[in-house]
Amino acid sequence: MTVLKKDKDDVDTIGCLALGTESRKLIILDPTASTVMKQVTLPSVPVFLATHGAYDLDYRVIVACRNGSIYTLKGGEVSGVVIELDSQPCGLLRMDKSIVVGTMNNALHYYHTRVCSKRKILPSRERNNFRYMCRH
Repeated sequence: MTVLKKDKDDVDTIGCLALGTESRKLIILDPTASTVMKQVTLPSVPVFLATHGAYDLDYRVIVACRNGSIYTLKGGEVSGVVIELDSQPCGLLRMDKSIVVGTMNNALHYYHTRVCSKRKILPSRERNNFRYMCRH
């Protein structure tokens, strides 16, 4: 569950509730939460959501799903770009034009939203072993 801005991407603007359901739906409610404005069926059950933009303008919803994949919705449609993770996601964050995903194998993955470039930070156990090797 997260908030998608309604008419402009500003801190103080009114927002719409975006919900992921066990029936593989992404539902965007109006600001009063009384009407469904958009409903999209996803390929898998969503577990984490991140939004960018405003509903009335141009928006994206980034969805990490239970099948270990990340999907992007543009204007209410699932785009063709799918990011497949090497483990189940345990956290998702959008920072500017990047997506940061934590996975169950103790790794952080960074993706650029436009070109799907990827960087991976090693799991903490591997980093500790590397530090140990460098000191000896």
